[in-house]
Amino acid sequence: MNIIKELFQRRKLVSEIYKSGIGEAYILLRVILPIVLLFILLIIFYFLQLNLNDFKELIKQINSLLGIILGFSIASLAIFISINNEKLDDLSRTKKYTYRQIGGSLFFYNVELSLFISLLGIFMLYINIPIPDISIIFNNLEFIKDNFFKLTTLKLFVVLIYFFCFFQLILNLFFSSLFLNSSIK
Repeated sequence: MNIIKELFQRRKLVSEIYKSGIGEAYILLRVILPIVLLFILLIIFYFLQLNLNDFKELIKQINSLLGIILGFSIASLAIFISINNEKLDDLSRTKKYTYRQIGGSLFFYNVELSLFISLLGIFMLYINIPIPDISIIFNNLEFIKDNFFKLTTLKLFVVLIYFFCFFQLILNLFFSSLFLNSSIK
């Protein structure tokens, strides 16, 4: 039990370093931009009118991309942990954590989120997933509220979480890559 408690404490510390390292961009990268991108994706889905096979193929392609992102993130995390660069051991602008700690937390988050999204994507391929349709979502907000715990609504929620988290990952990966590039120089 102590091991699990210690793991959660370490995870909490990594989360604190992550929030501090991103600073003001935290809400933008974790909430605002992913919601905007999710909304744009729903509009694209509406105009494309994908069938279920096409939608499942899209999930498979994203899952393949997640494997690549996961490998890149693990390699980048290893770089931040092991590279000998004096600048990485300097305190960041916040004067609370080093660049190495911040970079490690950024790429740890990428690894963690990649694994979560991959598992969610695999799960989605084996359930009868609904294709998110923006007109149904906005026209039936009252229906969704009243039937939130119905299976179809929960499946739709899982699909939206999947894409929301995917956009979080992509934005964080971009930010992490910029951080890696600027920190190592």
